[in-house]
Amino acid sequence: MVLFGTINQAMFDWPWSGIHLVSGLCIGALLAILVYQRRPGRFWTLGMGLLALWEIFEKTLQYLDVHAHQTIAPFKQAVGGFAFAPETAANTTGDLIIGAVGTLIGLILMRRIARKP
Repeated sequence: MVLFGTINQAMFDWPWSGIHLVSGLCIGALLAILVYQRRPGRFWTLGMGLLALWEIFEKTLQYLDVHAHQTIAPFKQAVGGFAFAPETAANTTGDLIIGAVGTLIGLILMRRIARKP
């Protein structure tokens, strides 16, 4: 398993790891606002659930590209095909890890901002 390097093959690849980090930051910031008075456990469950749903969506697009190519072709052209490249299990795991780190950073930043007078 390659830790850093080739897009969609290595656990962490540029620019996609950066994109997953930023999306995690956005999820963390939004959830910190939405569940500010609630338990942190709920926050973590929602954040990881959203990240996992995105990975499932990516896998669904890849499946449809192989098994229903004619149906998905217009959508693939519209988005430039970026979400249709096959990923390794290590890359998917890395996406979830870096997204979770971003989510936690987003939570911490929003909580600090909320405490300032």
